[in-house]
Amino acid sequence: MGLPVSKLIAFLAIAVIGNTVQADAAAGEAVNLVRASRQAETCSVKDYLADGEQLAKNQSIQSANQAFQLIMQSDGNLVLYRKRDAKALWKSGTDKDNERYMFATMEVGGNFVIYGSTGQGRGAKWSSNTNGNPNAVLSLQSNGNLVLYTATGRVLWSTGIAGQI
Repeated sequence: MGLPVSKLIAFLAIAVIGNTVQADAAAGEAVNLVRASRQAETCSVKDYLADGEQLAKNQSIQSANQAFQLIMQSDGNLVLYRKRDAKALWKSGTDKDNERYMFATMEVGGNFVIYGSTGQGRGAKWSSNTNGNPNAVLSLQSNGNLVLYTATGRVLWSTGIAGQI
């Protein structure tokens, strides 16, 4: 998985000063980077959603190899596509909710949720039911599997799709 934007600035500096980045020269705080081994990655395709990040209408993430795309479609359906033939491999089924605006969000508590924001049916339309796992990350892997991981790397939820290249 790639690095969050908040870590990217520190990540770019790592090549110059090693494993530690000076976060605040006045306070003398240092930020240790856990993912220092990912130095080969630069500003590439985003393949994850972290705490508080969301996909609004027509926004997407792609696998690192760019073979797969997860998109929040304008009809409210969150769909995982294999890009070479535009085959839908997984979908949330939320396109039938007749909402004007839907979005998918990775909540701080570890729950991945699709919300509708208008009408009588306002509220959660789909959920991974994984609350209680702060710092969880939703990752679109290069084998096509969409996986929700705990901060320690344990799998909380997945589409179960792998090897669909």
